[in-house]
Amino acid sequence: MSAAERGSARERAASTLTLLKLSGDAKIRAYLLEVKAIVIFIKQLQDKKSALLAAYALTVFMQYDEMRQPITEDSRVPHHIVNMLRLDYFDEAIGQNEGFQIFSDLLKDDDLRLRIKEFNITEVFARKLEAGRSSEIRTSLICLDIFRSFEHDGPWARELVEKGLQHLKSRQWKTQKAGVTVLSSLAQTGTQDAHTRNC
Repeated sequence: MSAAERGSARERAASTLTLLKLSGDAKIRAYLLEVKAIVIFIKQLQDKKSALLAAYALTVFMQYDEMRQPITEDSRVPHHIVNMLRLDYFDEAIGQNEGFQIFSDLLKDDDLRLRIKEFNITEVFARKLEAGRSSEIRTSLICLDIFRSFEHDGPWARELVEKGLQHLKSRQWKTQKAGVTVLSSLAQTGTQDAHTRNC
């Protein structure tokens, strides 16, 4: 575990991927729980150099019942995931594993997805859309599509539509423009239409 925790980026990656291959063995999983490997990976979610690899590791561990609970019940995990989204850490990849697929795999757990939404993720989406930069809009649209694959019209959608409409009421052009960007982006995902039908 020492290389996975303290080595260079290349050493951490090699060590982590080896651990993940071995984690199919119940004895190895028991050992990883004993040495609190999950805690190490959760801490690594805060570091840009290790965050995405650590998130990927957690998605693999979550496939096993005895490892899922320590991950989904840790209060730091949803906070770190939302912060990774805010800082665009999911825009990268681990080998053939795209960051947004890793994000989607994390959201497959209902309890973790609910707790992620409670960490003001709607505000993160809104700020990225309001920024108007193509990369920020792309990130938000992809993540919104991922959320919609689990919940077609969750409360996050209503909050974003309301924020967009509120911006349109402003007398400042920049704020109005941000509102247009939010609503037009949501329309691309079908979220705005779904909200309108429910009104």
